[in-house]
Amino acid sequence: MINNLDNGINKALDLFNKKKYTEAKLIFLDLIDNPKVDKKVYFILHETFIRLGDNKNAKTYLIKFLELDNKNHIALNKLANLYLKERQTKKAEEFYLKAIKAKKDYLTAITNLAVFYQGIGDKKNAKKFYHRAIDLSPKNLAVFYNLSKIDKNFINNEKINFIEETLKNEKLDAFNMASGYFLLAEDKKKKKKIFIKKKKKKKNHKYIFDVNFKKKTK
Repeated sequence: MINNLDNGINKALDLFNKKKYTEAKLIFLDLIDNPKVDKKVYFILHETFIRLGDNKNAKTYLIKFLELDNKNHIALNKLANLYLKERQTKKAEEFYLKAIKAKKDYLTAITNLAVFYQGIGDKKNAKKFYHRAIDLSPKNLAVFYNLSKIDKNFINNEKINFIEETLKNEKLDAFNMASGYFLLAEDKKKKKKIFIKKKKKKKNHKYIFDVNFKKKTK
């Protein structure tokens, strides 16, 4: 057992930051044997197992962390993600909702829950939480893109102008930027189809009367 907790935590964190996850794991596991260990060690240990691809142990130590801090919105959201990876959809939904209850404006959990509902085909709840996400983050173009897939009327000329202005004036991450350009491209394609249809309808039809009058012959 490591006697000096602070030194042990600092050493394990140093290894973690250097991506030496196996070595960090061993120190963290030793640290939790100490009854005075800080709860954050359980959380970091869970993160270490995530990076080692061991979701089972990651979930075990995240649950232990939540036993000590049951309203930690970040941990609740992460546990929901782990349940979702295991295809335990009911548990995933439960913990996304708990994360949002713990922090009503927690955008990550709200967006995750919207994506979750979209994935299981619950369009009504998906729309509800996507709109809630937009209220919190109006320039989140990735949410715009996802919502456009389940609500065909969401993207209109006003939204397109807003997207163009956002792309022009805001510093966006690659994901949001790509979402914005996809939306513009789809809108352009849609308008082109509408234009072609209207053009066909307005096409002038010339009615040619080609009637041959022949004299009757006896």
